[in-house]
Amino acid sequence: SLQAEYGVRLAEPGMGATELADLVAHLPPGCALWRDTGGAPALSDDGHLLREIIYRLEVADWHAIGGKGP
Repeated sequence: SLQAEYGVRLAEPGMGATELADLVAHLPPGCALWRDTGGAPALSDDGHLLREIIYRLEVADWHAIGGKGP
C-alpha cells in the first residue's frame, strides 16, 4: 500500500518509525492494507455508498412483499 499510494519502498533505508507510522495512519480507505485487515476502512467511500444502497433496496423489497420472510 505504501508503494502504491506514496511510491515508498520499505526496502530503502532512511525512513524512521515515526514517519512510517504517519504514512500508514493516512492511507486512504479501500487501499490494499485496509482491505487485508478488514473493518470499516476496508471499504472506500464508494463501497460504503454501495452497501447503503443495497441495504435500502433490500428493505424496500421486504416492505413490498408485506414484510414476510421466504
